[in-house]
Amino acid sequence: MKRRTHVSLTFNSIGHLFALCHVILYVACADTGDEPSRGLPCPFASRQRVADGWTDTAQDSISGYGEIRKGYNDIHDDLIFFGSFEEHETSLEMENQVGNIIMKGQSTSSTYPMETGENAEVDNRRMLQGRRNKHKQGRKRDKNSTGKRNKRGKNNTSKRGKRGKSKKTGRNPSLRTRCFSNSTYDSIDDDIAKLRKFIRDDVTRSHFLGGIVRLAAHDFMDYDKRDRSNPMGPDGCFDESQPMNKGLPESVWCKSCLLRRLYEERYNFLSRADFWIASANAVIRQTSEKNALNLRDTFRWGRKDRSSCRGSADRLPDSKSCKDVESTFLTRMGLEWKDAVALLGAHSLGRGSAEFSGHEGTWVDNAHDAQLFDKQYYEELVFNAWRPRNVGEENQDWTTGNNMKNQRMMLNTDICLVFNIDNNILCCTKTDDVFQNGQSKCMDINLAREQCPLYSKQDRRWAATEAVVEYIGGSRGSKNNEPFYNAFAVAWEKATTNGWDDLLALSEDCEST
Repeated sequence: MKRRTHVSLTFNSIGHLFALCHVILYVACADTGDEPSRGLPCPFASRQRVADGWTDTAQDSISGYGEIRKGYNDIHDDLIFFGSFEEHETSLEMENQVGNIIMKGQSTSSTYPMETGENAEVDNRRMLQGRRNKHKQGRKRDKNSTGKRNKRGKNNTSKRGKRGKSKKTGRNPSLRTRCFSNSTYDSIDDDIAKLRKFIRDDVTRSHFLGGIVRLAAHDFMDYDKRDRSNPMGPDGCFDESQPMNKGLPESVWCKSCLLRRLYEERYNFLSRADFWIASANAVIRQTSEKNALNLRDTFRWGRKDRSSCRGSADRLPDSKSCKDVESTFLTRMGLEWKDAVALLGAHSLGRGSAEFSGHEGTWVDNAHDAQLFDKQYYEELVFNAWRPRNVGEENQDWTTGNNMKNQRMMLNTDICLVFNIDNNILCCTKTDDVFQNGQSKCMDINLAREQCPLYSKQDRRWAATEAVVEYIGGSRGSKNNEPFYNAFAVAWEKATTNGWDDLLALSEDCEST
């Protein structure tokens, strides 16, 4: 009798154990969006249900990364979602799960804590695969390309560089876009808009948007028309080891950075150079007044990436040197003063970081305005009282006002578009400007006595001053961005096509070409 009772209790315990396992399985699967079927366990380690089908999620490592701001509702990382963004937004609002944006890349963990658990760790390389099929047309074009292969199976190369695979990423660093369609261009614009919308913090968003434009600019500003053997220019390469590019490899093009992850998971059939410029175009259009600055018609593709560009940073303008504006834009790039001044107007977007460049603050009034691509940069330059900051130090620049929480800045390369500071920076750009209490906005009695001189009409930089005045578009605060936008479109086309004579307009359909 005792034996039967023992056996019965044993079977009951086993039955309870199976029941308990079933409950655990059901809960685990429910958390991941799966359902247990016919007693088989669900693959709850790495999948979640989304409107567009299955998509992999990933967990960024945040080791060594500081937070650019802690103004969110909780500490959970959120999901970077390139599928049905509207559904994801609704889910976020319902669950009140707002994620942190991590500094140095504005990268956000793609683990959604409500579905996969806070401590889930999934390989980064599986990020964003849910919608990659939509963009296979570029890859198909690569496969069906008329470019012949030699007996060893290697693609023939152009004269500008040999093909080869990167030891770090395994990807071809010398990729050249085979086809770039209208739909791909629109898709990049759409994805940049989703990332922009996802970032809820003004400071982080301005840094993200400005960083994309800076990446494209630092790629094309190393062009030298005089160097026939190595002109460089927009070739998908910047020298990561040089201080001039500090911030780009850490916060814009790092392994976990949003822009790079977007490229590697969805657009790696394009050259980096083409992708960077198309992404910058998207930012400029979206942040311009009423989306008025659309650079689509002037976009050209077909640039080939370089795997190395040592010495390229030596061609970029030093932030402390006014002469470098001329040597970079006019002498090497072959632009005019009005082009150079228009391109510097991109400083209206984004911000400087003391951690990277040593220069802290926004060129415009605040972090909100630093998300707008408009003429405010020129207004701030002319109508504010700018005084030198960090005199005698490597990060010497200019600031205005007295709000330390919302620091403002201009570089020497900005100030010298209007003011002659070649021989003396111990001056103030507007000595007649005062606060309500009568105090000079120069903030220093000695600086208030020293007005920074303007250029004379005979000076070679007078053309720069004229361009600044033109791009202000009349009175301060007016909505007349047209002079600036028109000039920028011309200058941007010149700068982004320099060094290439075989670029193409967007294709209607890559499948049929």
